[in-house]
Amino acid sequence: MNSTSSLKGSLRRTFLQALPCVAALAACDPQATSSYRGEPLLSVVGSVSVAQNQTKSPLRPALAFLSPKGMLITDVDVHGQFPAEFTLDVYDPPPPEALFLGGGDASTPKIALGYITAVTQDHPATFPLITSSGSSSELSSSSGATCTLTDAGEPDAGVALDASVGGDGGISPTTDNPILCSSGSSSVASCPAGGCRNSRTECLSDGRCYSETALCPRPDSPPAQCTVTHTGDPSVDVDLWSHFAGVSQNYVVLYLAGPLAAHSLLAHRMGADAGLSPGYHLFSTRPRTAAETMASVECYTRAVALATKRYNQTHGTAYTESQLSGNVCGAAGAPSCASEAQVSAAYQGLFDQANLDLSCPVTTAKIMPIDHPANAHISVLLGRDVQPNNLG
Repeated sequence: MNSTSSLKGSLRRTFLQALPCVAALAACDPQATSSYRGEPLLSVVGSVSVAQNQTKSPLRPALAFLSPKGMLITDVDVHGQFPAEFTLDVYDPPPPEALFLGGGDASTPKIALGYITAVTQDHPATFPLITSSGSSSELSSSSGATCTLTDAGEPDAGVALDASVGGDGGISPTTDNPILCSSGSSSVASCPAGGCRNSRTECLSDGRCYSETALCPRPDSPPAQCTVTHTGDPSVDVDLWSHFAGVSQNYVVLYLAGPLAAHSLLAHRMGADAGLSPGYHLFSTRPRTAAETMASVECYTRAVALATKRYNQTHGTAYTESQLSGNVCGAAGAPSCASEAQVSAAYQGLFDQANLDLSCPVTTAKIMPIDHPANAHISVLLGRDVQPNNLG
């Protein structure tokens, strides 16, 4: 049973080597719109730096919202010189597909979670999410044994990455003698009969998959000497980074379809215990310090103990903390697997309340609301980590 709750999204790598106004941002010309649209729903004043930029034409700011379909892009009005000094005005709510239940009790409104981004003028409306990816290579060792090196990776939980960005799964030999298949081992000397086979596969959140297999005469053969075959939907392999410069690593945008009650779990998660009004809100995010992380772990331990005590008092049981907070259904003394879902739901509610009562940090990032974004000059770092700093 899961003893934590999290906002959807994924977070793994940091690409925060901020660059100045790079070539593709070239013009840096003043940009403005002439027609008056009334008061914006959100105004942000600041500058943008890009960690990795592979776009082929000038960029303009936008908002990118998480959804089951992928990152949904919402265009905005911009004034001033982008990316050096600009004002971003948002006049429209997020796309309906971006709204989801924010968790907590029934009074919690629907929300949308988004990021500041920069896209080309001809950008797609949606950038899909990678749900699985992996690669493998068949080689032959000096002893003549054939082995396969695999990189299972892990879902990037982000916009579709190009082939140069892999998972963090590492190289794992699939053989009875792993030393012969070591990635850096000199014992990997040649290709098996028929050649070395290198494969990679990516699947997106909409169910589409694409696989590419290269058959090469030698492990170090140049691409021109390899025969490449493809299966699946080739549109999965489109280089979306030519239209998209990443998302804000240090800021997140939250949209509320209704008022967020004070002292609710979501308000606490977002560092806004006093509650929030409907509409857009801007938050800064950063990794927690070592001291903050230690305090969070200690508070988590106290919350588990308090939730376990309250569950046992309410239900007349004598479960241990590990029996309620861990996946141990059916073990001696633990809840039966048949009742696991019901027990888990009851315990999770008590655990959430314990976190509120103890004021425990419930995110791995430090999230801080910016009360007046139009009056705060922010420096936005764009990178490829789609849920920066683990908002969960």
